[in-house]
Amino acid sequence: MFIAILITLCLISSVKCISPPNIYLKKFDVPGLDGKASNASQVTGNATTISVELSFWNLISYGAEQQQTVYYDNINLAVYYFSNSNSKLATGNFTIPEFHHRFAWSTHRTGTIKTLGVPWEEARTEVSSGRMAIFRIELDTKTRYSNGIWKSKRHDLRVGTNVTINDRGTMSSNNDLKLSSALVYAGDCVRVGIVALSVLVLHILM
Repeated sequence: MFIAILITLCLISSVKCISPPNIYLKKFDVPGLDGKASNASQVTGNATTISVELSFWNLISYGAEQQQTVYYDNINLAVYYFSNSNSKLATGNFTIPEFHHRFAWSTHRTGTIKTLGVPWEEARTEVSSGRMAIFRIELDTKTRYSNGIWKSKRHDLRVGTNVTINDRGTMSSNNDLKLSSALVYAGDCVRVGIVALSVLVLHILM
């Protein structure tokens, strides 16, 4: 009985309920909307690109004290523009190569997206009139989690945020924007709990 209880406790403690990482949008620069640029030719040359920077923050598992490492598959980023007709227009995409991210450290990834289909005249009219151009960035990938003993199955991670752009072609927010989702990852916690309980029950029955 003692051995069964010990195995059960080890299984439960080795993998906790998974807390997905926090991802923030730090930079979203749209040179084509910079109406105050000193170098007009430079703006024209970059008028169809958007530069983004994301920061990834690794969280500890709920109730756990040990570290966890997050393994990201290729990260697909998609950018959209909200037109005056309330249409969500796909304007470009970018892929961040797969990487892994250790606990208690933040890491940054940047990219330049070539856009298509943005109604630039409409967007420039918006920002030059003191209003904001509205874009959206969405992230889609799969993640795995490891505490050095167990590595979880792959989980879908789909998060995003709207971002408003001013007449300097930069984010109107002074703070980083968190990419959010309603997804909750508890599958591995449940799976390990079932295995642990099964070990204990089988020992009792035997």
